[in-house]
Amino acid sequence: MHRPRLVIQVVAANIGLLLVLLALVELGLRSVLHAPTLLGTGRLRDVARQLYIQELNIIQLMPQCSQYDSELTYRLRPGMCLFSNIEYSDTFRINSAGVRDDERSLHAPEIIMIGDSYTMGWGVRHDESFPQIVEARVGKTVLDAGISSYGTAREVVSLSRYDTSRLKTLVIQYCDNDLAENDAFAAHHNSLPVMSRAGYDSLVRQQQGGRGYYFGKYVITLLKSGFYDRLVVRVRRALGWAPSSAAADVHRRGKYREAELFLNVLANSPVPLDRVRILVLQLNAYDNNDGEFLQMLHAVADSEPRFAAFRRIETLDLSPLLADRDYYTLDPHISSRGQRIVAAALLRALAKRPGSGAP
Repeated sequence: MHRPRLVIQVVAANIGLLLVLLALVELGLRSVLHAPTLLGTGRLRDVARQLYIQELNIIQLMPQCSQYDSELTYRLRPGMCLFSNIEYSDTFRINSAGVRDDERSLHAPEIIMIGDSYTMGWGVRHDESFPQIVEARVGKTVLDAGISSYGTAREVVSLSRYDTSRLKTLVIQYCDNDLAENDAFAAHHNSLPVMSRAGYDSLVRQQQGGRGYYFGKYVITLLKSGFYDRLVVRVRRALGWAPSSAAADVHRRGKYREAELFLNVLANSPVPLDRVRILVLQLNAYDNNDGEFLQMLHAVADSEPRFAAFRRIETLDLSPLLADRDYYTLDPHISSRGQRIVAAALLRALAKRPGSGAP
């Protein structure tokens, strides 16, 4: 007679205990997310990174820092704005061209550096970014034209907005996620597809309204990520998936196409590049760098007659130089330490005689 009541009490107690444990996990995750130095490495850090990305302020979707552009979808908003996330905070000073540099650098720069958030100096002070470190050392005018999430196509198209009358060297920072934009550029008959103002404004609203916190959010993310990882492992085992020579060949052909699309953008530059020294480096998130794309650039330029003008292109492989410690713990960008390493490598490369080979 009393047994059903006892069972209900035991179940209720266990549920209560589980809820208490989940609440403690939630509080623990929230605490370590705001104290990233306690994370170390391993699974907990990976989960914290997933949580962090959900909370991330994205500069190109912040109305106080960026604005719509009918030719490039967006650019940085001239003036000053505060850009911050958990691991950093800094006031961005944006010049009249909509890039993070001073007005003086817009006047006939001898070196222009194009790229995305890594070149822009995401997460570091202005004077800590590698373009500014290089400028301080070489004694030449260097324009930092990096803008967050720009692919190679938008970076090269934007060259038409700058004074290139004295341009001698173009430094291009490539990131794996440039591929989609470069592909769209080629598919769009070598022109840049541009998002509508309504589409951009919609993204801004989603960014501004989608980062709210609710109690249990971090635990739910943790459970989802654990389930997903186990599911992927099981599916791979069930299918007998394993890397093969055929898969490696597909990968290589994919990299070849990636390099083709990059060089295609350069071949359709609005600014003549035939007499400009071009130096390409690659930066990816969380030390996910390798020299494969850079090697493929040379292979494509050497084998494709239409890219013969770029056979003298120089590449800078940073993968042996950068390590996980050169990135933020949570944020996928290089820290000031990583910026200094990139700057030092660039200075060595720029000091070499053009055409003498990659450093």
